[in-house]
Amino acid sequence: MAVKISALPTEVFDKVINYAGNDSRDAVISSLLVNQLWRDTSLPILYRDLVLSCGQSLDRFIACHDQQALTLTQSFTLYLNHDDQSDRLDKAKWDKAELLTPQLANVIPSMANLKSFSLIRHHRTMRNPLKPWSEAQLYKTTRSTISSLLKSLPESCISLELAVGDINGSNPDPNPTHLCEDLRRLLPRLQHVHINLDPVCDAMLGTWDKDKVFHPISLPHLRSLHLVCIENNEWADLHQSRPLSTWHSLVHGLQQVATLPEAPSPAKITVLGVSPSGGESDKSIYRTFLRCNVGKQARDTKTWAFPVTWLAGLNHTPAHYIRMRNGEAFVVLDKRDYISIAGGRPWKTLTTGARLPTAWTCGKALMPDHGIFEYAEWSKTYPKKQPMLIRNERLAGQCLISAEEREGYQNTASLVEQTPEGFVRYGGPVSRNWQLYGEDEEGPEDWNPDAPNGPVG
Repeated sequence: MAVKISALPTEVFDKVINYAGNDSRDAVISSLLVNQLWRDTSLPILYRDLVLSCGQSLDRFIACHDQQALTLTQSFTLYLNHDDQSDRLDKAKWDKAELLTPQLANVIPSMANLKSFSLIRHHRTMRNPLKPWSEAQLYKTTRSTISSLLKSLPESCISLELAVGDINGSNPDPNPTHLCEDLRRLLPRLQHVHINLDPVCDAMLGTWDKDKVFHPISLPHLRSLHLVCIENNEWADLHQSRPLSTWHSLVHGLQQVATLPEAPSPAKITVLGVSPSGGESDKSIYRTFLRCNVGKQARDTKTWAFPVTWLAGLNHTPAHYIRMRNGEAFVVLDKRDYISIAGGRPWKTLTTGARLPTAWTCGKALMPDHGIFEYAEWSKTYPKKQPMLIRNERLAGQCLISAEEREGYQNTASLVEQTPEGFVRYGGPVSRNWQLYGEDEEGPEDWNPDAPNGPVG
């Protein structure tokens, strides 16, 4: 005979709600409406790691949030996405988001125990992680709105992620703001920082006097800082040669910050830049991500260079192959994901959608890496979908390109796939130095031996 339970024990109920809260925000929201006990148990879970997007969830939150429960909030993640990916991002929704988002600046100061804030334009969300959002489906808010949110953060907030990318194409801003100066005022109290902002400059890290001497700020509490410094839209597939001027100035500024006596030695300071590929004219020159690890002393500063190439992906779309250090390699279905991989994934996403510094995610349930494959896994699952690099290396019987560690940060040259002795590459409008041939093999049909782009030995 079944035992009838008249009431669920409180400790069991707490565990059930907490378990549901770690996996699904919708389940917790529904439990608020059952009775007072369920509401009292669910409210701290819902508000502890607050996650909103720029749609109905933000509208409802602004209209009817629980003022007292705001003191329970420890992390706040705001996605610059709409709630429903199927909704078309029209001007009316954009205008409404621009009206609602600044109102958060009046709410955030009440989060007296807030430790982490993330404002992010991200192409994967927990509602539909397998289908990336296009750039046209993501909001671009104004600099003044971002500035007001940064200024509203309480003193308790010690971790910041500002990953909004290119803000030059956002709505016309009647009061243009230098966000780097806002960040400079915040940084001294922060422990974990992730900035992906374009444009960005060294005003974030210090000031210049009239004699052109740079005075760095002190970051005594810093544990990790990662700057993404990829000019003119971090996801553009740039082929033209361009100077990494901003990358150089930021690394130089961070080097001065790191050498201050009060700078903590264990702090992990990294800057991500990129050097262009050879484009359609020379496919042996790879797009190369540059991750500079800024040391306490200049002699300790090193830069890792990671090569990227493409391959046939799924559903007739290209995928991308990135080779990391120690032989590690990944295939990503969306090229925006290799920015996270090349940067070392300084922040991660929980299954609830909350974004936190990686150091704070130990023991927490993380969102799976949808669209990201370790190369060994990809090769086993899709053996016929391999980059030309792998075909060339099998032919040559050796590794032709590797991630490499460089001294300092001045060397920003793109990595080049090697042509070993006994092999050649061919130019021309089809081959473009991409495929490796044995010296005795017949060249491709488009090869013209009298043209200036003949074989490369």
